[in-house]
Amino acid sequence: MLLSAGLLALLLALTEGERWGWGSGPILALFGGSAAALVATGMNTVMRTIGGVVGGQVGAALLVARTTDGGVPAESAYVIAFAIGAASALVGALVALLITRRRRLRR
Repeated sequence: MLLSAGLLALLLALTEGERWGWGSGPILALFGGSAAALVATGMNTVMRTIGGVVGGQVGAALLVARTTDGGVPAESAYVIAFAIGAASALVGALVALLITRRRRLRR
């Protein structure tokens, strides 16, 4: 949704810039809004990709490090991997709550 809004604002600014004037307030606001929306979308995509890559590699390393004699990952490896995932989710939730509280105090 944010990507669509950013692209729509950018497209509107580019198509109407000649008629409204490139330095006019609405055009500058559209350019600024589209830039902010597109940067936010890009950062979200990058952080999600990094999280997926790091999480997958940590999980794979744990499963390979704790194998049985037959070369199959031990149950303890899965328990540790899921515990790390749960702890990461808890830390993420706490950070989200702290950010939300900080914003409420500013008002």
